[in-house]
Amino acid sequence: MKSRAFFHAACGAAILCLIAAVFLGLRGNTSKTKVVADKPSPYTQEQIEAAADAVKRDFQRYFGWELLELTYEDCGVLENGKSAVFFKSVIRTGFLTDGSVPPRSMVYWGFWAAPKPNGSGWYVVSCGYG
Repeated sequence: MKSRAFFHAACGAAILCLIAAVFLGLRGNTSKTKVVADKPSPYTQEQIEAAADAVKRDFQRYFGWELLELTYEDCGVLENGKSAVFFKSVIRTGFLTDGSVPPRSMVYWGFWAAPKPNGSGWYVVSCGYG
């Protein structure tokens, strides 16, 4: 009986550790992200890199995966009339995923980044498939 209680306590502790690791310890890895910007653009190279930095910051904050590459694809106009840049990305998922993709697979998402209204940098407007 004692061994069964110990087993349940150990399983509970392991589950709590796993939950804590998922919510507290996983941050997106952008340390080796390659930024490719070889297409003509109305934005300067510096502006495109600043937009890519905003995507990397956002990725670190909200994803527990690895951002391998950001490729500048195009620029466009948002619904509010502001211009934005579009990046195609290559992401390698981690061992733990939300179940929507297999572990250690490649995901190809798009990211839209726009200049902040006050001119103090860039922010991610949206991301995902499509």
